[in-house]
Amino acid sequence: MKEKKVISLEDKMWIRLLSENIRRVVYTSMILVIGLPALFLVYMLFPVSEGVRLIFQGAFISFEIVSIAFLILSSKAMMKRDYDMTFFAVYSFWGFVEFFGFLIASILYFEQQDLTVYYLTLAAITIIALMNTKIMWIYVGFEMVFTVILMYVMQMPPHQIVGVGMANGMFVLLSRVLYNSQVSSHSMEQQVRSMEKDSEEDPLTGMLNRRGLEHKIRSSWDQAVRNKHIVAVIMMDIDNFKKYNDTFGHPQGDECLKRVSAAVKKAASRSTDVAARVGGEEFLVFIPEAGSEVEALKLAEKIRKTVEGLKIPHAPTVSNEFVTISVGVAYVVPDESDTLQKLYGEADKALYYAKRNGRNCIVCGKYLYNREGAHQINTKEAPESK
Repeated sequence: MKEKKVISLEDKMWIRLLSENIRRVVYTSMILVIGLPALFLVYMLFPVSEGVRLIFQGAFISFEIVSIAFLILSSKAMMKRDYDMTFFAVYSFWGFVEFFGFLIASILYFEQQDLTVYYLTLAAITIIALMNTKIMWIYVGFEMVFTVILMYVMQMPPHQIVGVGMANGMFVLLSRVLYNSQVSSHSMEQQVRSMEKDSEEDPLTGMLNRRGLEHKIRSSWDQAVRNKHIVAVIMMDIDNFKKYNDTFGHPQGDECLKRVSAAVKKAASRSTDVAARVGGEEFLVFIPEAGSEVEALKLAEKIRKTVEGLKIPHAPTVSNEFVTISVGVAYVVPDESDTLQKLYGEADKALYYAKRNGRNCIVCGKYLYNREGAHQINTKEAPESK
């Protein structure tokens, strides 16, 4: 199996440039495939020698074929997101454009002292292609060598030499401006993404917060409504956590929260499970495809036992020797009249009854589940507001 390349942090902008450049190669090669025949016809109207006309014909036909090949290659590289193919397509394409452009520019200047294609080639490379500093200096070096040869062999008059020099400087400067603009844009995007991530993530545990949870599961809920899947919510609360904090202090309480959150994430490890911290000592797991009430209860019990298995010593003033959680489970096959908030409310109500009936247990509907089995409980009493 082919090993995946490990991309370091400092290479992220390089990859961004390649991704942007391959898109530009696709568009540019598409324009060339369409535009070269028209350009060929235009230049065939100019009076040139028969030998030059044959060179033109061969060059344009060759470049049309190569442009089609690059259009296919670059489109494939962009779809596959293949690093090696993208790198080859980008730099071989711009190298070929430069070679072809300067070749035609030399012929036209020799015949008619026309620098139009030369300037168009400069524009295509320095404006359309985004070059980092290293690639830019390689390009500038190659361009200077060609320009000096062009001026010497073609014996350019002084005013044209000045014009060529000014055009080169202007395009290189513009290339830097465009590159720096792309870097700034990328940096701003990274900052925005980082801010969005921070705003949806609990800084203490690294879990989603309530905002992140609702953003994450919105599409899953809509899909469950369409497909009539059973969705479930498991609400959890650390038992007597205030007494834990009062006994051991808030720093130790934070460590307890971290360990419990890690246990919740470990137990709810399926790719479809969505775990979040939704309150001080309150956690939630959303199951978009629960399958059945039994599956939701199995996961709830797995989480409860995992937390209990941490054997975190509790305050001596509580009945449980170790830190435990109480769990409320609610499930529904949602329709248009159901909402996430309604399901949260049902799970929160079940959690209330779990805490009212001894803690370190699970309540779902009218039944309580603990080490002694399942028991029907009275759920007519309205839960107190938190």
